[in-house]
Amino acid sequence: MSRLIEPLILLLLCAVVISPPLLLSADAAVGAPTRDLFDHLALLDVWSLSVADWNYPEGGSLVPPDLFGMLLAAPWMRLSRSAAYNIATLCQLWLACLAAWALGRRFGSGLVCGVAYGLSPFLIGQVMSGEAETLSAWPLPLMVLLLLSSRRLAWAGAGALGAIGALGSWYYGAFMAIL
Repeated sequence: MSRLIEPLILLLLCAVVISPPLLLSADAAVGAPTRDLFDHLALLDVWSLSVADWNYPEGGSLVPPDLFGMLLAAPWMRLSRSAAYNIATLCQLWLACLAAWALGRRFGSGLVCGVAYGLSPFLIGQVMSGEAETLSAWPLPLMVLLLLSSRRLAWAGAGALGAIGALGSWYYGAFMAIL
């Protein structure tokens, strides 16, 4: 029973952090109105490695700063750019909670681990500052969970997860390379 209830509790807590009225807002995105937030909103559906509108007159190259956020926002872009960003942010937090919950269940209390990691002051601070590329923290606990196994296949999976995690955040990719 707790396998169903605890993830739903974590989702509810994540929604409270995002603020339910803000979640589907067409004209307000969660986070402080900083350049980082505006960059993430502007690049939410730019699936290109070069942009003609920036670095006038030649254009410029870029790497999408929040690949997982872009993937999670894509199905919701018809609502509005802000709503898609807010939903993607909710999903990123929930994925972090679920990953830590899975790791925590191995040691006793998944709910405590899910809240402590997924709703940590660091991640909530990133949400509120608009630094969306550091919200893709979910691969870290999953990688640790795989590394705790004694099976070679799990270790190979941990390596693959590290590479996937690096696509979402170079910062976390560096941490996972050290592991």
